[in-house]
Amino acid sequence: MAREDYSQGPMARLFEGAEKTSFGEGYNMGFLIRGIPDYLRNLASDEAFRRTCANVAKHLAGGDVNRVVVTGCGTSFHAALGLLDAIRQFTQIPGTAITPFEIVNYPASDLSRGTCVLSFSHSGRAKISVDATRTAKSRGCSTVAFTSLPGSPLERESDFSVVIPGGREPALPKTKSYVCALWTIYRLVIDISRAMKTLDESELKAREADIASAADEADRVILAMDAAMAELAKELSNCREVIFIGAGPNYPTAMEAALKFQETNYTTSQGEELEEMAHGPLAELDEASVLAIIAPKGPSVDRAIDLAKAAKLTGARVVAFTTDDKSELAKVAQYSYALEEHICETFSPLLYILPLYLWNYHLALVKGTNPDLCRCDEPKYKEVMDIVFPPGTH
Repeated sequence: MAREDYSQGPMARLFEGAEKTSFGEGYNMGFLIRGIPDYLRNLASDEAFRRTCANVAKHLAGGDVNRVVVTGCGTSFHAALGLLDAIRQFTQIPGTAITPFEIVNYPASDLSRGTCVLSFSHSGRAKISVDATRTAKSRGCSTVAFTSLPGSPLERESDFSVVIPGGREPALPKTKSYVCALWTIYRLVIDISRAMKTLDESELKAREADIASAADEADRVILAMDAAMAELAKELSNCREVIFIGAGPNYPTAMEAALKFQETNYTTSQGEELEEMAHGPLAELDEASVLAIIAPKGPSVDRAIDLAKAAKLTGARVVAFTTDDKSELAKVAQYSYALEEHICETFSPLLYILPLYLWNYHLALVKGTNPDLCRCDEPKYKEVMDIVFPPGTH
């Protein structure tokens, strides 16, 4: 099946700046997911990009910043949450996450000098994100933009910018840019930790080794999981809903996976913090439900086992993504996939999102939906997009 060229015609603005690609089944998303290891290798070898990250780290560690606020929309917000978690784990900078809409319309009184607002937008053109940066600057905050397109409105509006190499994605649901943003975040936080001396030398070396091996690890995971996720997609294609749960750094992973299912194969889905699943959402599970648990080796595994056992009693099918295929969680779940990752839990979202992206992609193929377009190939949904994102706002 040849990939249709949506860079021309009425949807051209949604793909402006995107490279043209195709792979295998004919969709950009499959090409991009399978190409993530090479994108990561390019990041790791880009010395100018490394210097940019070091410059932003110097600002954040320099003493003028006493708090960070991270922000973004959709997948960009999930990347922002990843940055916040890593900053909390490895530096002494306090912070919070606030959506751009809230910053613009309900700005907090402590959004002021000494706060650095770090805004994520793949295109750098999301009007609400640009407006949030302007609001932050008007209140005395310093600002940093993370984007994939140089010269974008968000970059121009910000005091500092990190342009993540790779360009704009030629698919509306973002995959490779999210993983590249995570790698960038981890690179930045290592540089902040080194400048602030919040990690000792052995810990710094271990974290450097984590991101140095990320591309090879991603290659291994994709090769191991691609066919398995295709089978899982067929096996569970008749489910009514998929609920993803994760904790710590992988709570945003659960949110991101759910968003991709909504955007790509249109399955009812949601992402929950692992413990929150026990406080109400369990009641909606039944035989038509799937509970997908993201639990690498760490403090969340024991509680994940409880939830897997509880979900099975409702009749729901349980899918576990974990470190060890011989663990108790793997034995409880009807479907279990061991990543056998060799990086720290804080950086594990970079790998754990990969099988979830593949599952999502293969489910779109099974259901016959176009994974690249968020339904913008349907006239009704094209009109929907024009209402919520008029030309020039996204």
